Amino acid sequence: MKQVMFTKIKNNQSGFTLIDTIVGIMIISIVLPVILIVMRDINIESITTETIEKGTAFANSVIHNIIAHRFDENYNTTGAPWTYPLGQDSGDFDDIDDFIGADWSIIPGYVNMGYQAVSNVFYIDATVDLMTSANYPTNFKRIVVTVNHANLSNPIILTAIITPHGT
Repeated sequence: MKQVMFTKIKNNQSGFTLIDTIVGIMIISIVLPVILIVMRDINIESITTETIEKGTAFANSVIHNIIAHRFDENYNTTGAPWTYPLGQDSGDFDDIDDFIGADWSIIPGYVNMGYQAVSNVFYIDATVDLMTSANYPTNFKRIVVTVNHANLSNPIILTAIITPHGT
C-alpha cells in the first residue's frame, strides 16, 4: 500500500482568506470615520433644531404674556391720546409698554435652560411702515421679542402688532 504524504487540497473551501480580511478592514477603516462625521453633523443639527423650537415657544409665551395686558394705561379711562413716551410707569405692569426690557428668565419651563429674552415695544404708523418705530403716539404698537441661546448663531425674533380694541 502506497502512502500519500500530502493529501489533495479541496477546492470547495469556504470562508475568508487573509487577503479578504485585510481588504475588509481597510474598507471599514476608510468608511467608518465618514459615517461618524455624518452622524455627528446630524446630532448637531438636531440639537440646533430643538433649541430653535424651544426658543420659539419661549418667545411666543413672552409675547402672549405681554399681549394679555391692556394696550395703554389710558385705555378704558381717558382713551387716546395714548401715553408717550413708552416705558414703565410707577412700577406697575398694567400695559404692554411696561414690559420694555423686562427679565423673562423667570418663566417656568425655561429657567436655567440658557435662554435670554428681551422685549421691546414701539409705536408704529401703519400708513408709513410696520417695521419702523414712530416718534409719536399712534393706534398701533409693535412688540418685538428677541431670544438668544449659546447654541444659536442668530437670535430668534418674534413680532406682534397690537391695536386697542375698537380701533
